[in-house]
Amino acid sequence: PIPTEIPRGQTPLDLQNSHTRYRKQWPSSPCHRNLQTLLQNDLPSALRSRERIDRCVVLGLGSLSNGRRSSWWELVFLESVLDFLSLSSSAENEGPRDERLPVYIQDPLFNDVDIAFFNSLGFIVLSHPEAFEHMSTSTFLFAPHLELEVYRRTLKTAKPRLCVGTDLGECTDR
Repeated sequence: PIPTEIPRGQTPLDLQNSHTRYRKQWPSSPCHRNLQTLLQNDLPSALRSRERIDRCVVLGLGSLSNGRRSSWWELVFLESVLDFLSLSSSAENEGPRDERLPVYIQDPLFNDVDIAFFNSLGFIVLSHPEAFEHMSTSTFLFAPHLELEVYRRTLKTAKPRLCVGTDLGECTDR
């Protein structure tokens, strides 16, 4: 795949404005309410162990420059989970944690505008196959649109502590 073509005149500021709009809409969405219930009720017990999450690897989010709504919703979903993980970590350590986990993000569709925008969020944009080097048993893997073969390669590298992604049953039922 090649990077998504940048729409004429689009800048990282345009993406920032879209991001702000989606973040404002997110709290009133049914998906946000369901996610909050899941995070507060189900996730804490799943994360109780000696192995803590110390990084996030994002694969397959897609370019935000093309205006695909699903990528924007996935981004704000991701940010909600990252916020929760930061709060959980600070509660466990009995002290404030004023920064999120490091986020490594990779997609061959990212163009220069996407990269500048993700950098402005503090994300570390990687080129293929660098993300595999950041996989470990303490990784939160966020992979909303990976193909089965990429999942296989990713999970061969290391089994993440937490994974949010494509229903693998859908991949294998085809």
